[in-house]
Amino acid sequence: MISTTPGTEPGGPERGRIAYTLAYYLGSGVGGTTGGHAGWTWLVVVTSAWLLLAGAAVLLPRFLPRAGGAARVRR
Repeated sequence: MISTTPGTEPGGPERGRIAYTLAYYLGSGVGGTTGGHAGWTWLVVVTSAWLLLAGAAVLLPRFLPRAGGAARVRR
């Protein structure tokens, strides 16, 4: 990725903005279209599943062992 802002490194804050924008529009496009046809129950189930997956992605690495050492457990 080429940085368009002077003084910033490639993959810096603009990468986060791009990922957020992609997820926002992709989620609203796919979720809104499919959710409109499937109903509220489907929308609640899928949203809950995504939230659980995001929580697991944040919390799970804290308790998995590293490649060359002991597990990282923050106290």
